Amino acid sequence: MRVDNFDLIAHSLLFSEDLAPEFAGDRFYMVQIMTRTKDTGEKPRHIRTMFVESREYLLSHKDMIVKLCEMFNARAYISVNPSSYKKCAIKMFKELADIVENGNYKGILSLPETLAGKYSADGGSKLWIVDLDGVKTLDECQPYIDFIIDIYNDGKGKPNWEIKPIPTVNGYHLLVSPFDAREFKRKWPDIEIHKDNPTVLYYGG
Repeated sequence: MRVDNFDLIAHSLLFSEDLAPEFAGDRFYMVQIMTRTKDTGEKPRHIRTMFVESREYLLSHKDMIVKLCEMFNARAYISVNPSSYKKCAIKMFKELADIVENGNYKGILSLPETLAGKYSADGGSKLWIVDLDGVKTLDECQPYIDFIIDIYNDGKGKPNWEIKPIPTVNGYHLLVSPFDAREFKRKWPDIEIHKDNPTVLYYGG
């Protein structure tokens, strides 16, 4: 199944240009292009990582990302929570000192990607993903959306984000603001709620 979420993602996530000046310029989303065993029958392979600051940058690199995905039968994923350049840089300085002290110099190659997803940028709200595997239509998403809205209305969350359904290979991801998930898990115990996972940007099928 082909999944192309470029336009949807570009107009759903908050980029630097959407924020007040004090938050702009210190946030990026990580895009990772990788293969999966279920698609290729081979060992997973990392193809490329990109750091995306702006909506324009993401859309202007669509052709290149799509080409790599098609060439390697890979999937492109994008983080839904932005990282902070400043926080990553401060932590990288400390990690570099440890690398030098321990003589593990090859560790420097993976350091940017390792740190990129760990230090969240300020400004905007954190997003969770409700993973609706097997749900095939927007109409089928609606009962889950309504249930989460009811939780917000009961004061058990901060509804500062319009719930966004994002198509995936096997269903939908709901991008939601954090909420009290206990009632949701009692009703749907098998549905996973990811608190810091990426979503699918592109897959050629």
